[in-house]
Amino acid sequence: MKRPNSIKHEFSLLILGVFSSFLPACEPENEPPTAKLEVNPLTAEVPAEVRMRVTGEDPDGVGDIKQYNLMIGSENIKSNTPIDITRTFTDVGTIKIYGQVTDSENQINKTSAKSLELLVGPYIDQSASLVNENEIIYSATVHKKTNAKLEIKKDGALFMTIPIPDVNTSGVDFQKVFKYNPDGITKGNYEFKLKSDDLEKTNSVQIQNYKPTTDLSGVDAELMEGVEKTVTLPTPLDKNPEDNPVTIKSAKSLDNKTQVTLSGYNVTIKPLTYTGDYQIEIEFGSTAGGLEKAVLAGSITPEPWTYYVNPFVSTNPNGAAYDALTTKAQRDAYVQEKLFEDWADVYHIPPSFPPNPTWDCTEYSNQLLVNFHGFPGATGYSGFDLDSIYYYDGTLKDNGKYGLPVYWVYVSGGISNHAMNAILTGNDITKFQDWNFIEPQRDSINVKPGRLYVPETCYIEIRAPQKNREGDQFGIVPITIFNVINKIATFEQPYTDPNLKIIKNR
Repeated sequence: MKRPNSIKHEFSLLILGVFSSFLPACEPENEPPTAKLEVNPLTAEVPAEVRMRVTGEDPDGVGDIKQYNLMIGSENIKSNTPIDITRTFTDVGTIKIYGQVTDSENQINKTSAKSLELLVGPYIDQSASLVNENEIIYSATVHKKTNAKLEIKKDGALFMTIPIPDVNTSGVDFQKVFKYNPDGITKGNYEFKLKSDDLEKTNSVQIQNYKPTTDLSGVDAELMEGVEKTVTLPTPLDKNPEDNPVTIKSAKSLDNKTQVTLSGYNVTIKPLTYTGDYQIEIEFGSTAGGLEKAVLAGSITPEPWTYYVNPFVSTNPNGAAYDALTTKAQRDAYVQEKLFEDWADVYHIPPSFPPNPTWDCTEYSNQLLVNFHGFPGATGYSGFDLDSIYYYDGTLKDNGKYGLPVYWVYVSGGISNHAMNAILTGNDITKFQDWNFIEPQRDSINVKPGRLYVPETCYIEIRAPQKNREGDQFGIVPITIFNVINKIATFEQPYTDPNLKIIKNR
């Protein structure tokens, strides 16, 4: 039998054992991790490849690290394993880089910052662009190279070579505006190639072929009917300076209302028998620079006359070939050709006994006037019967057949008066030598005083059918008188109605 004290002691031990089984075991304290950062290289020229590693150590074992961080400037790269990356940097500057690790108990350790210095390495750069429409602005930068060479090609052929040294530690080393003068820059395709060892840059610029332009709005092109006017046209301009000065190639009427003569930049405009608006086409430029056209527009104001005589132009479309001739000799030859073709002179050997009287000079000149000049709307005998022609003193069969401005001529002062014809084949109504006097009985032209039926001393009066503005003819009026003394002719202006306009110069 145990003693009471022994029993009590055993009971105490039992209770203590039971209680102690419920007490926690004694755990070791957590240790923080340590972050490690490697950056290689820390200094480099861009573009630069840089390796960055974040690792860590932990007294509780590397496995206790649950997160790795790599902070590149403001960028944060996270991983649950060590970080090992290589990155290419292209921009210059300084970048702060950190490493950081976090363990299972969220204890964090961050490395001190490492500064990555990114520097500019050897490089070349250039820019080329069009400026002022026909010039090229250019700049070049050469860095950490002794020099570079600029080659400029125009349309594939070498145009210019320029050495460009590295003269500035930073910034542009060469800049220039290439111009027509003094660099000879003209229209074409330009290639700029900058090269230094294995570095090369290429840019292209085109200067196009601009068309010439002109502004005719300031030209006073208002005309008075029958009054010739000379205007000076502005010099056309070309954006390609090599195509200046721009010449005016031609000027012509677009509506046949004017006669146009070009001399340099001066245009002489002569209104024909028209009033109202007119247009002239101006062509300017060159084959190399391009040809352009512009229209000079104006109006012809009518003069205060009702009738006119224009001895320089044909009387109807049948005379178009005559209008195209340019010299007196050509016109004289044309008139002679048509005289030989015409039949009016065949009656110079008619029967001289009744009932068929001999034609005199009046009938010959009148018939030639009908055949050559013509009288629109005239009525009368129009057949070709010989007796009827004698009876009516002519025929309208070939009225206006040739459309030539042949006029009627009255010669006085000799033994007897005489009728013949004339046409102004020259350029001035007041000059005797500009008239071609015709003896219709003989098909003779350019008859001078002292020949045939023209006395050496006489008066010669030229009479022409006048027209109104609508082209209708009204009678025959004197337009020119020559006082001939010993074969020397002097112009005299006959009296004319103020409502009659006589055009005196071609």
